[in-house]
Amino acid sequence: MTAPRVLTASAASSCGPTRSRNEDIAVLGARTIRDDAVSMPWNVAGATRPFLAGVLDGLGGHQGGDQASARVATRLAATVGRWTLEATTADLAAGLTETLGDARRELEEIGRLDPALAGAGTTCTALVVTAGAFVLLHVGDTRCYRRRDGLWKVLTADHAVLLQDGAGQLVPRLTHAVGGGVPALPAELVTDLTDKCWPGDIYLLTTDGVLAAAGSEAALEAALDAPDARGVLDLALAHGGPDNATAVRLEILE
Repeated sequence: MTAPRVLTASAASSCGPTRSRNEDIAVLGARTIRDDAVSMPWNVAGATRPFLAGVLDGLGGHQGGDQASARVATRLAATVGRWTLEATTADLAAGLTETLGDARRELEEIGRLDPALAGAGTTCTALVVTAGAFVLLHVGDTRCYRRRDGLWKVLTADHAVLLQDGAGQLVPRLTHAVGGGVPALPAELVTDLTDKCWPGDIYLLTTDGVLAAAGSEAALEAALDAPDARGVLDLALAHGGPDNATAVRLEILE
């Protein structure tokens, strides 16, 4: 098949039960979503612009993680909103790579001007659909899952390594992010999914707070099977969870 022509999408983002500030954000179409839930259909026949769906997780432990994720989400939505439905896979790959590069430089400049925001950064995992292209953008440890024939598969690899902290515990350390003092973006930011999607496929984008809240593979899979993004968060956060949690769900209808 070529790119999806009809889909339904939902997004939800929650501060979670223990955090005072939500550094996650979702983007759906031209909207950014934080501490809210949104659903919408998309049909290429009635569309004038490509469709964008994404999740971003402001890096914990840094000042301005919420600002970083919001700035990059807004920049991403503005960029996609300027493109036409005729944008090709090559157009999307070049444009998305340029957009995240510009966003990284913007965050670094903000940190230079305001030391309180030095090190602000974010992860980003997003899907973009045009009339003839369907691509996955990924940097960091946010994830994209796909369900086909009842089975879930992770389509992204976490850009992280496990390192020992001062207490001897293994903790993940990002190797790539947008800003955050991480040296560089990945060499390959965009994956072409155009010929790899089918009607009935479901795509789930999640921040790592969803995984942490679920607490087990069985609980995570039960959450992923929810009928919309709000349901994903409800089922995951029912187990508690130490972090913000955000999900975006896309179901390809045609």
